[in-house]
Amino acid sequence: MTLDTVIRDPRQNIALQPGDVVTALFQPLSFTALGATGKNEEVNFEAKGISLAQGLARAGSLLDTRSNARGVFIFRLESSAVVGLGETAATAAGGQVPVVYRVDLTDPRAFFLVQRFPVENKDILYVANAPAAQLQKFINLLVSTVYPIQGVVTLTK
Repeated sequence: MTLDTVIRDPRQNIALQPGDVVTALFQPLSFTALGATGKNEEVNFEAKGISLAQGLARAGSLLDTRSNARGVFIFRLESSAVVGLGETAATAAGGQVPVVYRVDLTDPRAFFLVQRFPVENKDILYVANAPAAQLQKFINLLVSTVYPIQGVVTLTK
């Protein structure tokens, strides 16, 4: 049980008796941020939880030059009861169902959603690259190849 639960729920805050043993373990909750974010790393958060908006901020937000605001994805293992698919759904270990949530941040209403959407322990937050970012990578590769050749031609004249 988390300390936050004990603090919030007086029924869980029981008096200790002589001989009782209390063990406190530090088990950070975390999600992994990948893709076109400012930081691609595991991000720890508090037991009380964080919203997707806070998670995006902690991951360095969407990169203006690389990210696709229509391609914000949360990969999560949900219980089959939450998904409502019963036993027919393809499940992972422990009876969990892989679920992918997608948010389109080009829709202003999505900003209200991300303030309420909870990030859960072991979620993966992925921000897709913008189509133009792929083109930019190709152009950079082309320029880095052509420019040295042009320099050699100029020097030999």
